[in-house]
Amino acid sequence: MNPNSTNDAHSATHDRRENIDVLLSLDETMRVLDIGRTLLYKQMSNGELPWVQIGSTRHIRKTDLIDFIDRNRKGGRRVA
Repeated sequence: MNPNSTNDAHSATHDRRENIDVLLSLDETMRVLDIGRTLLYKQMSNGELPWVQIGSTRHIRKTDLIDFIDRNRKGGRRVA
């Protein structure tokens, strides 16, 4: 048995956990974008804003929200 295999498995699990994206509720997303539910659902249904469904609840990945904002920016520059 390779003594590093346990460390490798732990490292791989740790890497996956660090790559898990934050999920925002639809209410949180509406507050960030300062839009109503109807417009949010329109953006979701036309594929502009991807969403994740867990059970009966929908969520927006934080990185997808940032990408959506970047795609819809009309001027200026993004502040990191």
